Amino acid sequence: MSWLEVEGTGGSSDESKIDYLKFEAGKGKETVMRVMDEAPVSKWRHWLASANRSVSCCGKGCPVCASMKLAKAAGVKSPYGSTMKHTLHVINKKTGKLELLEQGKTFFDQLLAYKTNIGDLRDYDIKVIRTGEKKDTTYTMIPMQASGLTKEELALYEANKFDIADLIKAYTPEQTKGFMEGKSAEEIFKSDDAIEEDIKLEDSDITPLTDGEIPF
Repeated sequence: MSWLEVEGTGGSSDESKIDYLKFEAGKGKETVMRVMDEAPVSKWRHWLASANRSVSCCGKGCPVCASMKLAKAAGVKSPYGSTMKHTLHVINKKTGKLELLEQGKTFFDQLLAYKTNIGDLRDYDIKVIRTGEKKDTTYTMIPMQASGLTKEELALYEANKFDIADLIKAYTPEQTKGFMEGKSAEEIFKSDDAIEEDIKLEDSDITPLTDGEIPF
């Protein structure tokens, strides 16, 4: 979980209350941001169209990865895919709010280039100009003059930052399968609560096993 994942050399809650940085396309709609984290948190993500959401890969036993492998073996196109997403905190200079920036390799490759050639991204603002829509979207980034963070900005960061690793942690294979089947979060987690209650009442001495593995 560092800039190594952006280079491609590393290993593989309630989001409705979280502000994610959104870039508007069009002239005069540039976004100015200040990166607030030393490095991003990176995670393989799967997009589930049936649930209209992306989920973090749960590693060993991931039903999305299993489905993709079966489709590849059969020579057919899988409805799923895997994308490495990188996430970090930024201050949106337009809204004055601490927000989460989540983008893929192409976007973060540009940030990494600035970090490598100019220095710590936390030392200067970056203007982002978005062009196009959906898959035809491109981003142009312009580093601004170096300037220190204000006490107010540092206080905003400390008071509102998230534990990103915990925020994007994977669901269990069973929960992920539920989303693949188009079930709602209410159905999935209500069922899990019922199962957990049964375990507490009947099998309280059982110690659950956990494991994890990078998917690809």
